[in-house]
Amino acid sequence: MTEQMIYHPNIAHLETRVSYGTLGILHSLAMRMNDNINTKKNYLLINGGTIVRNCYSSNKSDKEILEAIALDFSQLRHYFETYVSEPGYMLVYFQPGIAKLIPEDFRRSETKPRLEVERLTRIVAASESLKPNVVTKFGENENVTHYGLFVSGIFAYRAISREMLSAKLPRVPKMWMVSHCPIDYFLLDNYPNSEIKLSHTGKILQKKDISEKVFKDDEIPFNRTTYKLFGDKEFIRGACRNRPKALEKLGNINLRLKTEREIIALAKTKLGIDTKTLSWDL
Repeated sequence: MTEQMIYHPNIAHLETRVSYGTLGILHSLAMRMNDNINTKKNYLLINGGTIVRNCYSSNKSDKEILEAIALDFSQLRHYFETYVSEPGYMLVYFQPGIAKLIPEDFRRSETKPRLEVERLTRIVAASESLKPNVVTKFGENENVTHYGLFVSGIFAYRAISREMLSAKLPRVPKMWMVSHCPIDYFLLDNYPNSEIKLSHTGKILQKKDISEKVFKDDEIPFNRTTYKLFGDKEFIRGACRNRPKALEKLGNINLRLKTEREIIALAKTKLGIDTKTLSWDL
């Protein structure tokens, strides 16, 4: 029997109003409200498609879903503004069409729910008048500046990094990211002190925890090569179609002690995988 979640008193009244995923995020924000100013995050990055996914239901009309999405976003803005104790920033980015950036042989099938979430994500992004790959400043209150970004033709983590380097987006190392897409997590390569808030529970992950989240195996390092080899459940179909068998062939080799170049060599010699299959851009 699953133990019932007890939410923070500050957000318990939202239990039947916002999506389950957003409720978890708000709960973790409320729990961290009294963090020391030196450890507080002052940047919140939200994959807009994640919130759409949280709110989507095949039993609801577009109008009902879009109203639920709007409520979720309004509560996320409110509680982040309440949490931040120094100038803060919130970026909502949208990337419908991410599957087109993944080679067909390595692309997970696009299910009907995924296609519906993508369609609704485009509607939400269009309602904000976002132009492809152009940072839009929505506005600001006393302590938080809000931005939007519609990402097209490039992975979101690269687009965000590019905009930060060009100073079109603030470059702040203390970030929280909310996303159901593991590809987005590569942003943490440049900002290792940032953390991920899981989109369905609000549980906080650090960079070292990503392997367990994506692969359900903390012995496999999370990097571009292992991601291409083993994939995930929603976006990437790994080059290793049978992961347990592949790991058995690798025996006692500790992948965490290997460079990506060494892992590519092992994939060829131990698993018989043509290294060209691992050369696509991620």
